[in-house]
Amino acid sequence: MDKQKRRAIGAHYTTEQNILKLIHPLFLDDLRAELDNLKRERDTGQNAAARAFQQKLAAIRCFDPACGCGNFLVIAYGNCARSKPKYCTTQF
Repeated sequence: MDKQKRRAIGAHYTTEQNILKLIHPLFLDDLRAELDNLKRERDTGQNAAARAFQQKLAAIRCFDPACGCGNFLVIAYGNCARSKPKYCTTQF
């Protein structure tokens, strides 16, 4: 839908670019940093830390307080889903 048509009917939504600006500093960047740290320390027998990290990933929930068209949830879920295999397949 083009901008003029969206404006005319009040169909506003957050763009993917703006959603990513929000979710990266909100939690994705921290998760990546935590995984990188676990990878560096994997030879120290930190299996409990790795399991805790995987449980943390499984517990992530996204909420769209605006209750809009769902674009925020779709983008957030998609990024989490694409990221989880990277995290979960890392051998500790």
